[in-house]
This record gives sequence, C-alpha cells and structure tokens, in this order.
Amino acid sequence: MYQNFSKKIGFGSKGYSLFLKELKLINKVILISGLSSDYENVLNKLNKIFKKKTRHIKIKEDRGNIDSVNKIYTQNKNIDTIIALGGGSIIDFTKRLVLKFKNHKKINFYILPTLLGSGAESSISSIINTPSEKNFVIDENFLPDGIIYDENLIKTASKLSLLMGILDAFSHCIESLTSVNKNHYLNFLSVETLNSFIYKNSLNSLLNKNKFNYLDLSILSFNGGIAQSNAGSGICHALTHSSEKILKINHSEGVSFFIKPVYKYLLLKNRRDLKSVDKKLFKYISKLAQYTNKNENSKKIKSLIHNKNFIDNLIDISKNDICWNLYNKNIDIKLLINFLKNENS
Repeated sequence: MYQNFSKKIGFGSKGYSLFLKELKLINKVILISGLSSDYENVLNKLNKIFKKKTRHIKIKEDRGNIDSVNKIYTQNKNIDTIIALGGGSIIDFTKRLVLKFKNHKKINFYILPTLLGSGAESSISSIINTPSEKNFVIDENFLPDGIIYDENLIKTASKLSLLMGILDAFSHCIESLTSVNKNHYLNFLSVETLNSFIYKNSLNSLLNKNKFNYLDLSILSFNGGIAQSNAGSGICHALTHSSEKILKINHSEGVSFFIKPVYKYLLLKNRRDLKSVDKKLFKYISKLAQYTNKNENSKKIKSLIHNKNFIDNLIDISKNDICWNLYNKNIDIKLLINFLKNENS
C-alpha cells in the first residue's frame, strides 16, 4: 500500500523560505483565512515575498456553504496559487476551492495552520459542516505543495484549544493502529509519534506550567493527519461525528469526551494492536480529558449518556458512519456502552 504525503514542510519563520524556491511558479496569490484573528503580519510577510501579489479573502459562515467555493472560483480565475491560513474548517474549505481549480488548470497550494490536532493540513480528506450534514470528500489533490508551521501563529491558540488538539491527534494515531487499512509503515509512524510526544512532553508542563513545545505539537498534528489520511479513523470519531449531528457540538469537544472510554475499550479488545504504545498514554488521555471536559457541551453529553434513548440513537447513527466501519473488529456494543457510562459517571 502506498502512502500520501505533502511535498514540503517548513518550521518557524525560516519555513517561509520554501516560497522563495517556488517564485517562478507563482504570479497571483489568494490567501484564504477566517475572521477570528489579525493576520496582517502574515499578509505583510507574504506581500514582501510575492511583491504584493496577494489578495486576502476572509471567510465567515461561508465555510459551511459549498456554493461559496464556486463564487470565489468565478471571481479569481486568473490566480495560480492558493494559501490557506487557519484551522481545520478553513483548510477543508480551501481544499474544495483548490480541487475546483485543479479540474481546470494547474494550481499551487500551501497551508499555514493556526490550530493543530485535526491533521487537516496533511490529510487527503475534506469535511464541510453544511447546515444539513457533514459533507465528506477524499481526494489526493487535497495534499498541499507545502505546509509551514509558524510558531507565532500557533501560540495564539488558547491552552484549551491546544490540549483538545493533542487529544484529536492522539485519536488519529490510535485509530490508525486499529483500522482495517493499517499497514506496517503507519504502525511504526503512529507508535513512534505517540511515544515520542509522551517522552518529550510531561503532563506537568502541559497542564500546570502551560509550556508547549510547538515543534512537537506540529509533528504530532502532521503525523496524525498522515495516519488518518491513509488509514481512516475509528470508533472515537464515529461517536464524535454522531454527537455533532445530534447535539451540534464542536468536533474537538466530542473527541475530548469520547477518547478516554474508547481507548479503554481498545486496550481490552485490541491489546495486540496497541502493545507497543507507551502505557503512560492512558494517563495522558485521562488527565488531558479531565481538563478539557469542563465545558458545557461535555457536561451535556455526560448528563445524556445514561439516557437509553440518547445512547441508542448515538450508537445507531454511529453504525452508519464510515469511521465505525473502518474499525478492524466487530464492536461489542454492550461493553462499549458500559465504558461510555462508567468513565463519565
């Protein structure tokens, strides 16, 4: 089985040098971002590199409207380079725009992630949360020509967002080990990624000292994206997608809630798949989830998880999620429900 990778990766301020090697290919650029942060410094840096060839397009609720892709495409047919600046939803929206262009012409695509953990920057999938559904598309054309992990952008995220991102990336690596699509390379990549992060980043530093090694976070997110991209996800993400549909909660909130009971289930049912993962991972997941699950949506799920109608509905919807079917064993639903209830009681 072959693996899908991005072409180039840059770290820190020196990462922007990858653009300098591509200037002959770049004439007119659009930068796609959200509204939540001030990105003038990045825009100024890009204008300096590209000699003011950059147009900045800010996306708000349009990120959930696939028709907006066509509108931007129609208004910018003369561009040859697209840069996504933001978290997973902005990146996934921009991927659809890139695909639209690639159906008609060659386009250069770069990503500057501001939120880590989803792995959207290194994944061949794109998820658009429309008002009516989660719209999934998988295409190798979504892989960027380059990714730049700029610490000055990443450090603007809140502690809560960073910790939720860690849990999301953990989940991607774990679920690649229990996927029907797993392979020798991903087994090595995911295990080494998890163990290395645990070895280099103490819980005390993450939770109490608020010390984040942004390079380690970037590598965790990048490798988690590769794992998810090539193996797919599993039970945790199926339950998360279902809870998003039922309760309209945030994706990272769902992962943070379900990852601990699901991992406990996997330790029992998939011990052989997880034998090389550091045993301290469960402690990391437990402590990080304890911190992240203080939000109102987590409390809402916790109060509903013991309601039979809710849990039955959650499982029924999860069964129809592609991630549920990527898990490599028959799921013991009764045992899984017990873990969901007991770990959140």
